[in-house]
Amino acid sequence: MPRRPTRTVPTVIVHGWQGNEPEHWQTWLAAQLAEAGREVRYPTLPDADTPQLPAWLAALADTLDGLPADNFDVVCHSLGVLLWLHHVQAGGGPRPARVALVSPPSPRTSVPELAPFLPAPLDVDLVRHASDGTVLVGADNDPYCPEGAAAAYGRPLKMPTTVIAGGGHLNLAAGYGPWPAMLDWCGRDNLAFIA
Repeated sequence: MPRRPTRTVPTVIVHGWQGNEPEHWQTWLAAQLAEAGREVRYPTLPDADTPQLPAWLAALADTLDGLPADNFDVVCHSLGVLLWLHHVQAGGGPRPARVALVSPPSPRTSVPELAPFLPAPLDVDLVRHASDGTVLVGADNDPYCPEGAAAAYGRPLKMPTTVIAGGGHLNLAAGYGPWPAMLDWCGRDNLAFIA
């Protein structure tokens, strides 16, 4: 059986509100990719407990600076998804090959710290043209998005959604430390996310 080629492009990992614990899947993913020799950009966004959209947009722009257009991937979790959508709306910066949007918070969230990011821009054409492809992943029981990522973001963006049964917010509290499925996505060229 022939070996499947391994993707080697740089990966940008964007955390959400309050950052990530060392055991979170994004931190694990960054370490796994770095151990494999991949370039990883995993910024600590400013004031993660009380995030402000302008500061986070500036930090994301700095992180993306110098990356090769159409030749890197972006993996966003939670509030990082809304940050990505605002970045797309603002325009500028290099264009990634692929983007994974994981567990965005509800557009109707009552968490006051997330208010600077709401409403998130949901422009179908901008999102489609912001990369070669974008995948949306969420769970059927995310406490931060009770209506589900498919209803809140997938339908408005006309984007298929991979729904993970019982995955919660797809964070450490829901059992997502190591997440081999995300590592697999980062290691292959296919856009589809296989849970």
